Amino acid sequence: MTAGGQGEPDGLFDLRRLAVESGGAAHADVPVALGTVVLGGQQYAFDPPVAEAHLDVSSAGSGLGLRLRFGTDMAGPCQRCLDDARVHVDVDARDFQASGRDVGDDPDPDLDCEYLGGPTRQELDVAAWARDCVAEAVPMAILCRDDCAGMCPQCGANRNTTTCECVADTTDPRWAALGELAERLRDEPGAESSTRSTGPLARRAREALTSRVVREPVLSKEPHWQSPSARPHAPVATSGAPPTPWPPLASGGARAARLP
Repeated sequence: MTAGGQGEPDGLFDLRRLAVESGGAAHADVPVALGTVVLGGQQYAFDPPVAEAHLDVSSAGSGLGLRLRFGTDMAGPCQRCLDDARVHVDVDARDFQASGRDVGDDPDPDLDCEYLGGPTRQELDVAAWARDCVAEAVPMAILCRDDCAGMCPQCGANRNTTTCECVADTTDPRWAALGELAERLRDEPGAESSTRSTGPLARRAREALTSRVVREPVLSKEPHWQSPSARPHAPVATSGAPPTPWPPLASGGARAARLP
């Protein structure tokens, strides 16, 4: 079954007009006013303003299958140079509405089509569905041409039509403070005669850097077995000889050079 000219430019369509029986299908052409869309702070219009959307409806025991198809052009400023740009958008979307669902039931994205409303869920908002589909199908960048060179960030010249003498600034603002410090160090007296400035500003800078250095812990040179808790047992006296005493302590608390 085919219905032509059904619906109004506002995009609302009553599916009961198609009288689709279980196991059957129908088609309708629905005029949809797409309006305008704002992307990145820029406004884009559709050409033509009213698109002819093709709606396919199929009925089965489990519910209604919906398909929406149309194409449109979107016109507005290029996102690189602000010249006029135009992109073509094709839409081919599908949705589903399960049988036996009432208006009072909690919405379920797996069972309900969010664009169906009315007392019996038979009024399809084709315009809202079409606008959402266009928003998903718009390319990441809307350009006047694929190789658009954009605008000069300093003087604003359109690099597609003219050239400028601007020099790109490669300074990293994260290092600006260190650059100012280097200039001040070079301006200190005696900085030209020595590669290591000794002025007060240079000393403060070196002290600040030195204070941030993570120092390694100083380990004791005393062998681990000479710690009080890990000392070996004193030699046991044999043949009636007195036990050998421990070596005397050296300076700093370390034992003598060798054991007996």
